[in-house]
Amino acid sequence: MEDKSFTSNVENIREHFEEPIKTSGNVIKSTQIWRDANLIPEIAPSYIGLLVQQQDKFGNTYKSGKLLTFNDGAKVNDLISYYDYLPLYRVSGTLNCYSNKELKNIILEDSGHTYIPKIYVNDNKLAYEVGKPYFDVAAGTLLFLDLDFATEYKDANIRISFYKYIGRIGTSVSDKYTNAELPFRDDIKHFKDAEHEERTATFKVRGDLEHTDYILPPAKEKWYDKGNTSGGVVLLQETLEDTLWEQNTQISGGRWIDKNGIVEVDR
Repeated sequence: MEDKSFTSNVENIREHFEEPIKTSGNVIKSTQIWRDANLIPEIAPSYIGLLVQQQDKFGNTYKSGKLLTFNDGAKVNDLISYYDYLPLYRVSGTLNCYSNKELKNIILEDSGHTYIPKIYVNDNKLAYEVGKPYFDVAAGTLLFLDLDFATEYKDANIRISFYKYIGRIGTSVSDKYTNAELPFRDDIKHFKDAEHEERTATFKVRGDLEHTDYILPPAKEKWYDKGNTSGGVVLLQETLEDTLWEQNTQISGGRWIDKNGIVEVDR
């Protein structure tokens, strides 16, 4: 019989790129998105001299501190913190699962090898991959997949030192159909030329202490909204004369003339 193990002519032994449906995976909620993850440096920041001693509700001590922030043009935002020797506690009813609420959003080595967490068992640092540790970043749990290891050390004192993401979570849109980051402040750069990084623009808000609507008209048609009382239409150079004519005013040769041809002001 012909061996088809390494051919595409086998329904149950296909390469992933041979499958008719190529999309797989879990849906990611906005509350799990690290919005500022692209700002995490490849080399982890130093935490020397920046940590402060803390104590949890069980009286166990550890150290933590904020290491890195960034300015988005409107305000300073947090990005990375560090936890040193944080105690983990075995989840009730499990053999190999440990947790601490501070473990959520731990930064792992996929951001760079300098982010590899340090795991301690009875004050001894584990070598890399010993116990086959698996982190659930969203849940804040550590799972030892090596059950023999987990059984041997099920009553051990487990601690961890790690970097944690403390930047913004989610997209700019909240769960109530409103934008959590809006309105934009008028002291940031709102637009940038796609071809020239140094060419930017900012819109400044002025006027009374109330909301104002600014309406953008079509570029090639006149549009004068007489009924709008809460704001105004932005005037374009292409529609200037049509707009003035709609208001019974026309500019012609230095004279202001209404549409009936009567000169009101001669300049």
